[in-house]
This record gives sequence, C-alpha cells and structure tokens, in this order.
Amino acid sequence: MAVDPQDGVFKRVAARGHSDLLVIERSFDEKTKRLKAEIGVAEARAVSRFFTRTAGEGGWRICIVDAADDLNAVAANEILKILEEPPEKALILLGTQQSPGRLLPTIRSRCIKQNMSPLSDGLVAQVLSVIGEDSGHDLQTLAHLASGSPGRAVELAETGGAKHLVTFEQLVSSRPPYDRKQMMRLAD
Repeated sequence: MAVDPQDGVFKRVAARGHSDLLVIERSFDEKTKRLKAEIGVAEARAVSRFFTRTAGEGGWRICIVDAADDLNAVAANEILKILEEPPEKALILLGTQQSPGRLLPTIRSRCIKQNMSPLSDGLVAQVLSVIGEDSGHDLQTLAHLASGSPGRAVELAETGGAKHLVTFEQLVSSRPPYDRKQMMRLAD
C-alpha cells in the first residue's frame, strides 16, 4: 500500500492515536517485566466500549485483535458478544498466529477466513529498511531468519537472537571436533 508517511491519517494510525481504530494485544506485565501470556477480559471489554461510541471521523470503526488465539476464555466470550450483533460500520479483524483452532468454534463460524502467506525474504528486508531497523545486522540475514515475519525480524535484532542463531549455525555446520569453549559461551 502506497501511503504517504506524512499523511495525517497515516501518522495517527502509526501512533495509535486514530479515534476510530482500536488495537488489542497482550499487554505488558509490570511485575514480571514480560508480555502477559494471554489477552484478558479487561482488553476485551475495551472493545465493547469502543463500539458503543460514535465514529470520531464519521466513517468506519476498526478493531484489530492481535492475536485472537491469545484470548483467554472470558475475553473470547466478550468478543463473541460483539461478533453476534456487530454494530453498523464496524470491522473487526481477528488475527491468529498459528492456532486458529484455539478460537471458540462460535467465533470461527462468524468470521471470514483469510489465509496469508509469509512475506518473501526480500519483502521482509524492504520492510526493515523502511521502518529504519538499524541494529547493525545484515537486513538480508535478519529477513531470512525471520521466516517471513518483519515483527520476528525486529525481535531477533533487538534481543540479540539473530547474532546467536548465526553463531549457532556456524558451530553446527563445522566439522567435529567442535569448539567447546564457543559452544559453552553460546549456551550461557
């Protein structure tokens, strides 16, 4: 999609400040300093509140649940209520990672399924270039390791996973005897 990054709507969507867009995803747990394991009922109730409001710009209201297979049982039932009686001019996108079967059958029955293929390595590298991924990694290597997912590529770059994976591949592709010191450093 060719959208000018200087466009006002683009900027509001990118900043998650568009009044007619709601993105629901696993939240950060301050206690554990990690993402929560699931999307809870509080986030799902935010969807209900979002759709009770009038569209801020007079058009469609859009909710993205990323990833719907992370919904806990109570949250899934909350989303189901909205799907059973969707408001006018409402679009609900339920993304799943790899487990659409984890969704309630009643949710799946109310959705239009759209399978999406992973991006090519070239497209992932292009996305990384556009978003300014500058972690010192070769973009082509990151793209290859990410298996078609720009988000996974960013995560690999930010966590150091890409560097460790390349080191691991070099270690296991060499012939025995293996460099035990390097193996132990990598394991640590």
